[in-house]
Amino acid sequence: MTSMDDPEVRTAAASALADTLLAHFAAAGYPRCEPPILQPASVFLDLSGEDIRHRLFLSSDASGAEHCLRPEFTIPISRVYLASADAGRPVGYSYCGPIFRYRPNASGEFVQAGLESFGRRDRAAVDAYAHVGLYAFRRDFLLTFARLPQTPLEIAESLEQLRALEHGFRIRTVVTEHHSIGVDTPDDLERARRLSAVGVRV
Repeated sequence: MTSMDDPEVRTAAASALADTLLAHFAAAGYPRCEPPILQPASVFLDLSGEDIRHRLFLSSDASGAEHCLRPEFTIPISRVYLASADAGRPVGYSYCGPIFRYRPNASGEFVQAGLESFGRRDRAAVDAYAHVGLYAFRRDFLLTFARLPQTPLEIAESLEQLRALEHGFRIRTVVTEHHSIGVDTPDDLERARRLSAVGVRV
């Protein structure tokens, strides 16, 4: 048995690594942001669609409003930014902490670390993009893809395209100025149709 087999030693090592990482982020101009673990579920459901519901740890308050344990950091930190006096100004944040998401045969609690940058206008320097998941498959690859076993990253992030990448396949992407909403279920499709009917481009 090595020292790293001791849970207390592993916890201490992980904490030290997180502190080091956050110190580097802070030195680069990204102070730590720690949004609440309990979040309104509606923001995740509205942006990602009902398909994400089965991956959330949900609860309801006395009024019937749904809440969830933080499943990722980007949306919670965006809410902090928009509610702050810095909203609209260039601001950067870092994060490192637990998130909670149902994963088959894996712990529902795991650590996520990264950066969020808001309000910057030098898009080329920022070099960051949002993901719009509209996929087109060739028939032969789709048959191959259906036979591939799930991979650790796909399970962790609930993103099926990671299965293709982890198995060594390439994915071609394009840049678009279009912003859309998540359409993963029949209910999402009906919502998209309602928005489209009143002139909202989805």
